[in-house]
Amino acid sequence: MNQSGRKANRLINETSPYLLQHAYNPVDWYPWCEEAFAFAKEQDRPVILSIGYSTCHWCHVMERESFENNDVASFMNEHFVCIKLDREERPDLDHIYMDAVQAMTGQGGWPLNVFLTPDRKPFYGGTYFPPVSYAGRPSWMEVLRHILKLYISKKSIIREQTEKLLQHLNQMNQLQGTGSFLDLDDDYFHRTYNIIKQHFDRENGGYGSAPKFPSTYTTQFLLLYHHAYDSKDALDHALLTIKAMLRGGIYDQIRGGLCRYATDDGWLVPHFEKMLYDNANFVKVLCELYKHTGDSEILSGIKQTTDFILSEFQSSNGMFYAAFDADSEGIEGKYYCWTAEELKQLLGDDYNWFADYYQITETGNWEHTNILCRKQSPDQFALSINLKQEEFLSKLQEVHSKLITTAQHRIKPGLDYKHIVSWNAMMIDALVQVSSILDDEKVMNRSRLAYDRLISSVFNDDRLFHQVSKDKIQHDALLDDYAFLIRASISLYAHTGMAGYLQQAQKLTNLTIANFWNRDQGVFQYAHMNKQDVLIDKLEIFDNVIASGNSAMLDNLIILNRVDQNRTMQDCIDQLISKSVALCGSYPTSFSNWLCIFLRLFKHKGEIVLTGTQAIARINVLSKRVSPEYLILPLTDENTPGSLFKSRLDRQKDFLYYLCHQNTCSLPSSDWEGVLYKLRN
Repeated sequence: MNQSGRKANRLINETSPYLLQHAYNPVDWYPWCEEAFAFAKEQDRPVILSIGYSTCHWCHVMERESFENNDVASFMNEHFVCIKLDREERPDLDHIYMDAVQAMTGQGGWPLNVFLTPDRKPFYGGTYFPPVSYAGRPSWMEVLRHILKLYISKKSIIREQTEKLLQHLNQMNQLQGTGSFLDLDDDYFHRTYNIIKQHFDRENGGYGSAPKFPSTYTTQFLLLYHHAYDSKDALDHALLTIKAMLRGGIYDQIRGGLCRYATDDGWLVPHFEKMLYDNANFVKVLCELYKHTGDSEILSGIKQTTDFILSEFQSSNGMFYAAFDADSEGIEGKYYCWTAEELKQLLGDDYNWFADYYQITETGNWEHTNILCRKQSPDQFALSINLKQEEFLSKLQEVHSKLITTAQHRIKPGLDYKHIVSWNAMMIDALVQVSSILDDEKVMNRSRLAYDRLISSVFNDDRLFHQVSKDKIQHDALLDDYAFLIRASISLYAHTGMAGYLQQAQKLTNLTIANFWNRDQGVFQYAHMNKQDVLIDKLEIFDNVIASGNSAMLDNLIILNRVDQNRTMQDCIDQLISKSVALCGSYPTSFSNWLCIFLRLFKHKGEIVLTGTQAIARINVLSKRVSPEYLILPLTDENTPGSLFKSRLDRQKDFLYYLCHQNTCSLPSSDWEGVLYKLRN
């Protein structure tokens, strides 16, 4: 029993923070397991599958309103078999049942509440249901009574509907693309850019209207498009977008770190949860934008966000946590917001300039409190109050420290302590880029530590797992886990020259092709071929807040195939392009990572292989430059695999480079200015 005298349900034995949040509900929750469905069959009961995640605000709301209500729980326990699922533990299941609910209702989101037959087939579902009906939305109890009546009286209709729904979902899962690399030309990219441009929010930055997500892959494409076609408009919108986020409430002005999305057009009011993957993508696009602009405000954003990541997201074991909750003490954003009176008492004489800089008002800008946001860069504001930039930044840091110290007395938002492989790999890759921009060996060492701990924890005997939670490895890895771990391996190799990283990337790639490649469809499927408890071999090709595993794998395959040409890899590359190129051209905002890969592929000029005692130092110089046309690779280790590197290692000279194309290389040269010239032109 807990402190309130409540008895634990079956979830008490789980490790997921989300499931443990529900462990003392009066609902007799099962985790996703065979036992639950066997009991449903034995009792001939419908199944409630309730899906959420630990940092989901409306999941918390529905728990308080319905799942902690004894009368509601009693009805659920008597008439249903109730299953709780953490979507981050089993995204393969979440994707399938989300597709089903969207097909039935046209809506989706979390909490996701799906009603299943005992053989796991969905027949009704929705998202948040209130305790009392309002605005045309039925209450949770009304839904339960209706579903129970339907299940008892119309089983044959339910069976018929579930089969039709599954047929529909399988049809949705068929890909018909017939394009090729030859479809990529300048007009293709101009057309896709013009489609994206129609969604530009010219006033606030970003794309479309609220709710507004960071959309970092789309911004990455703008930077590539600017570089390829000298588009000032693309660069200007990328800069407007990123600076608007850096100055908005979606970004934690005091600690650094990006929230999941903004509920308004102007990036002021976020949903306050902070996700690892969002911050990985954000710091990565900051690095790319800084390469293009050298903007000091962007550089400050890189440093502050990185400090936040390393101090708050990285655990003592070296791996990264999954997320921080939006709520504390049951109130969204309470940890992050301030009243004017609190700030006056805390800051004294510094209040006035601080209030001007961060738009503080007596009435507040949200729920009678202030979400800190700003209209100017530090440079601009320092000039407006007649301070030198260094002096203002020093004062700002001092005040930030005061606020952070004061906030330590508040109750912190909940931490989701899971170590998810794909998200960790995304962060490792991002921090490798940061280490290069900042020339910071500490950041590189932290990323290498995370990688080493991750590999040693989740990769055993050619089997990769999806996560570590409370020191337990759990669930077979999904396509995302493989794809982003391969990407992290390639990134570490490219910046260190250490052959082991490239060897690991090749090994993981071979396993991915063997276990995920769907020969009938010509793409990778989301779950392992041997997965038994999924209704559909789901194919994920859309880029969302996280790039699809298929687009990430295409990027990996292109790089690895240039290092060591392989017929199987080339076949996968050709088929992935065939299935996606037309869709990407028509719906670029849903395929923005694909679009980035296609543009780099179309503009590719060759590989630059650097060897010699100074190769890594030269790599670090080149990595600060914008050079997507070239794949820059180090050769410093005699064990580096790949036909591209054969007989080219040099350990005598300071520096040699080879310019290669389609596995044929020029004679070696030590002309450093020649390399720089190629990248400039």
